Amino acid sequence: MLTALSTQGMRGIKTIHIASEGGSINHAMVIAAFARRSNMTVIVSEYCISSCTIILASATKRIGMLKSSYLIHGASDDPSPSGQSMTAMPSRTILETNEMLKKLYIERGLNANFVEWAVHSPRAGHEKILTKEEALKIGLLTDIN
Repeated sequence: MLTALSTQGMRGIKTIHIASEGGSINHAMVIAAFARRSNMTVIVSEYCISSCTIILASATKRIGMLKSSYLIHGASDDPSPSGQSMTAMPSRTILETNEMLKKLYIERGLNANFVEWAVHSPRAGHEKILTKEEALKIGLLTDIN
């Protein structure tokens, strides 16, 4: 993931290609705000997991390519597959972070029932990796190729 300062160099960029296992929720929120303000298009070539979906959901156009896959989940005490915890936001509890995530995803057009299930599910054993077709159906993607 990019740092907050890196978005300065992104001015004028309208499309980014992304494949990410996630990372810092703080960095994802900064990039997501930039993507939303810039009416950015995000194209997922392979996978978009964990905090990567925050960036994806914030883009104006969200395109899934090839056999791309997606994973949305809530914050927990357990590290993500990349070894980082989505609870890196120091001033928020897990519950507050999950409420913020629910609001963000639903405001960006994702299916509220799916978001409720995904964000409040424990990470181990209760998550679903989505295909690009499933991600389109729940509103995470706006188009597939």
